[in-house]
Order: sequence, then structure tokens, then C-alpha cells
Amino acid sequence: MKNFLTLASVCAIALASCNKDNFAPEGDFTAGLPAKPQKHIPVDVNGIITKSVLSKDTVWLIDGISFVRPGQTLEIQPGTVLTTGSTKSYVHNGVTNNIAGVLVVPKTAKLDAEGTATEPIVFTSPKATGRAAGDFGGLVILGQAPTNQTSPRIEGIPEPIGVDVSYGGSSSSDNSGILKYVRIEFAGYNLTPNNEINGLTLGGVGNGTTLSHIQVSWGKDDGFEFFGGTVNADHLVALSNDDDDFDFDFGYTGTITYGLSLKDPNSTNSVSGGSSDSNGIESDNDGTGSAAAPKTNPKLKNFTFLGIQNATTAGTKLKFGNRWRRATAMTIER
Repeated sequence: MKNFLTLASVCAIALASCNKDNFAPEGDFTAGLPAKPQKHIPVDVNGIITKSVLSKDTVWLIDGISFVRPGQTLEIQPGTVLTTGSTKSYVHNGVTNNIAGVLVVPKTAKLDAEGTATEPIVFTSPKATGRAAGDFGGLVILGQAPTNQTSPRIEGIPEPIGVDVSYGGSSSSDNSGILKYVRIEFAGYNLTPNNEINGLTLGGVGNGTTLSHIQVSWGKDDGFEFFGGTVNADHLVALSNDDDDFDFDFGYTGTITYGLSLKDPNSTNSVSGGSSDSNGIESDNDGTGSAAAPKTNPKLKNFTFLGIQNATTAGTKLKFGNRWRRATAMTIER
């Protein structure tokens, strides 16, 4: 891993949107929400969103787990800020979990979230000070592209919830919409061990979907996790996340061009068996290392991994820059 760089340096080389914040001073990610009216995103009794456009003149609060209606598109205007709303209780395996701030785009639904370099769309903590990983829930997008599992349900979303959260299918070109010039900050929720909500979770998302210029920062679990699918992406930044910055599973075969993984000695880190389990990349074909097809084979071009210079700190805060295991394949180019 290369030497740790300052946040300002990384922002300068990574995303134009990184320091173009419409509610915080340049380079300051600790500031509170903008001085705008706050409204809860309206939902029905099942948590399905009943509004089609979220405007930038409002800070939108996501209550519990809120879903874009299958077959419809939710538009989020450039410059819009979304944050955690009211907590709702969900029962999973007899255990009650109190969750807030999770936006899910189910199969056949779409998200039109196209920010700009000067007006990024921001998912963030509701706190004015003391912001921390887990303040926000996370963003989950589900599609109908191939995986190597049979009728999988996305992790981190408890059952029953009255909405289909399965993913995968036979449509490699499936289109879940656009996510461009977007920041996701202080996200993450641990439902049970190995069953978490990440900053950006992608389940069976197809290559008709656009993912471009996205930064996930200070997440409680993974920055980006791809469960199967064929979606391509470019200009992805994972900054100071607790677990893996990029995680690939269940037959993901897309191409990612320009990626940055930056580990921060001041952030938290996941632990397994008493040792750090925080990686730049972690990739598996599946949890058992089977030969299930399609085989996980992310194609990565122009990736940079930035670790921690101090050897003692690095040993306790990090595991591997790249952790390729359990029958995964890989294709890496400069």
C-alpha cells in the first residue's frame, strides 16, 4: 500500500464533487446540514415512496427502510441532501431491529440521481457535530442481472417487510437508473454478524445502469459491495470505511474504471478473530468457495490503494490491500 495522503490531497485528485459541497466549507466533512426546510419522504404503510421527485430546496428525511415503487422512477435533483429520518422497528429471526435512513431501489424500479461536480447529491448524517459511521443507513440498489445464487435476498434488509428484496435474473443489460456525482457519508448498519447494510449495496445490478463519480466515506461496514450483476462503473472513491472498501461476491463480472481506496488511521476498523479484517478489496466467488457460475471476476482498471505509513498502526487497522479468495477470478489493468 502506498503512503497515507491527506484528505485534501485525495479530494484534489479523486472527485470534482469531493470538495464542492453546497452546505460545508471546502474540504470540511464535519459540518451539519444546510439551512433548508426538512421534510420526511412520504411513504405508504409498506414503506413505498409515494413521491416521484425530490427537490434540492429541501433536506429529505428517510424514515426506516423506504422503497422506490417497483416499475417507477424516483428522481433526485442535483444538489439535494438526504439524511436519516424516523426510526422504525423490524423483526428479523425473532429479533427486533430499529432502523432508519435506508433507501432501497427494488427490481424494476429506477433511481434518477444525477448530480453535478458543483451540485453533488449527498446522503449524510443528520448530526450537526459528532458525526460518526452508522448515523445514516445506506443506499441499496437491486436488479435483474445474473448472479451465481438461487433467488438471493439482499443482506441487511430484515424480513418480513412486505416488499420483494430479492435480486438477480437473466438480464445482463438490466437498467436500475443513474447514480452520478453522489456522496454517501457515515452510512452502515449491522443487522446481525455478516448481515449488514453498506454505504452502497448493489445486488444483481445490470450494465444498463450508470454508476459514475461516487464517493462513500466513513461507512460502518463496506464502502461498495457488489453481489453479482454486470454493472460497470467509473470514478469510485472509498474513504475511511470500517470494513472493505470494495467487496465482490456471487458472480460480479462488471468493469470499474478509476477507483481509489483510502484507509484512515483515525477511522474504525472491522475485526475478525481479534485482528483487523479491513481490506482495500475483498473478493469471493461465494461464501463456500464453490465453482458456481458465473464466477466472480471484477475487471478493474486504474485503481489506487492508499494505506497507512506507520507500520504499527497499519498492522492493527488493516488486513490486506487486496484479498482475493474463495475461488474468485480477477482482471486488473493499470
